[in-house]
Amino acid sequence: YGLSNFSLSVLRLIYESQLKLTQKEICSLLSLPKQTISSMINNLSHKGYIDKEICSLDHRNVYITLTMSGKQFCHELFSQLNEIEMKAFSQLTSKQREEFTKTNAMLSEFIKEGMEEFYGNKS
Repeated sequence: YGLSNFSLSVLRLIYESQLKLTQKEICSLLSLPKQTISSMINNLSHKGYIDKEICSLDHRNVYITLTMSGKQFCHELFSQLNEIEMKAFSQLTSKQREEFTKTNAMLSEFIKEGMEEFYGNKS
C-alpha cells in the first residue's frame, strides 16, 4: 500500500477511535514524537486519506479525521487484516492464546516505556 507501519498505525487509530483526534492526542496515544506524526499526517493528507480541521473553540488545535476515501480504504484494509489475524489466532490452542495475550501485553508495555524513555531523553 506504500505506507509505513507507523502510518498504518495512525490510520487504524483514527479509524477505530471514531472520534476527532488532535495531532497531540495521536502523538500521546502512539508514543511518537510530534515531528514524526506531523510528517505522517502530511503524507496521509497528500494521499487523500485524512483531512485537517481547525477546532472552532481553540484555533491552535487541529483535528485529524478520515476523508470518505480514507474511511473506505481503512474499512477494506483493516477488515482483511482482521480476518487474517483471527484465522491465525484461531489456529493456536487455548493455552497458546492465553500465553500469547499475556506476553503481548507485557511486550507492549515494555515498548511503550522504552519509547517514552527514548523520546523523553531527546527533549
